[in-house]
Order: sequence, then C-alpha cells, then structure tokens
Amino acid sequence: MRISKLLLFAVAFIMATLSAPSDSFAQSRKKARGGKKMDTPLSNNKHRTNKDFYRAVSSHKSKNQEFAKKNAIRKAKAEIAAIMGAEIKRVSEDYEKSVVTDAGESLNLISESFTREVVDQSISGAYVSDEEVRIDKERDPKTKKKVIMYTYYVCVELDRNQMFDKVSKEMEKNVEMDREKFRAIFDKEVSEQ
Repeated sequence: MRISKLLLFAVAFIMATLSAPSDSFAQSRKKARGGKKMDTPLSNNKHRTNKDFYRAVSSHKSKNQEFAKKNAIRKAKAEIAAIMGAEIKRVSEDYEKSVVTDAGESLNLISESFTREVVDQSISGAYVSDEEVRIDKERDPKTKKKVIMYTYYVCVELDRNQMFDKVSKEMEKNVEMDREKFRAIFDKEVSEQ
C-alpha cells in the first residue's frame, strides 16, 4: 500500500511538472511572437526628403569617433548625390519631351557629365542637420578584448531650389528655354515623391 501511494504521488508530481509551462518556454513563445523592438535613430519625418530638401540618413561604426562621423557624412552625401542625379535626369527628359524644335526634333539638353557636374557642385552645399552618437563596448575580433565603438548617425540635407537654379541656368546657356515650364515639370516631379 505504501509503495502504491508513493508511486501515485510521483506520477502526480511528474504530470504537474510537465503540464505547467516553464519560464524558458514562456520566454521562447514571447520571442517567437515578434522579438525585440529596435530603436532606429533619426528615423522620423523631419529626417526624410520632402519638396523643399533632399535628406539622407546614414551611419558608420568605428573605434575612432571622428572617423565614424566623417564616413557617415560621406555615405549620406553619396546617397543625396544619387537621388539628385536620378531626379535631374527624369526632369530633363520630361522637359525635353515637351519641347520640340522647329524641325520637330527633340532637344538633348543635359548630358551625363553635366549632371555629375551639377551634383558635385550642389553636394558641396549639403550640411549636417542632425546627428547622434552611440557608444558601445564590443569584443574586438582580432584582440578578443573589449573596445569602445562609436556609431555615428547623421542626417544630411540640401536645399532643392539650389539644385534647380544650377540646372536651369546651365540649360539656359545651351538653348532658349521656357524657365516656367521647366519649373512646373520640376515641381511635379518633386510632389510625386
């Protein structure tokens, strides 16, 4: 009789243990439902391109804080340059389609080299509008020691009107152009973004 009570008690204990969820099980279920929310610096609307400004956010991680900042700025400027180059090309192609010479031929107003020149000149006017630095200790893969790492986040911006003025002035040199018509096409392209 005593063995059967002991056996019954052991079976009840094992059943209770198996049926109750453990902490690790509950934690794994929480992780599977969505994970941890990440904090993304400089990600609100004031850091996005709009009708008045080109904007780009970039980051760089380094042991050297100044190096991290310079590379983050360089990356953001490169992103703005790519956006500007594509936009200049789209706007000039749309304008060229709307303008036809007396002979019925379309004009080739903007070359790729001109686009690069305007982008290079304009990007020099870009500036850092917001920045954030984060400091973490990480294990260096080479030395296996913990080192301080700086992650620099920057938002670089450039006035769209500055770019428009440069493009339209250069186009005026090449051909008699309707500046108002070009402006309307430029504004239409900007509003679609």
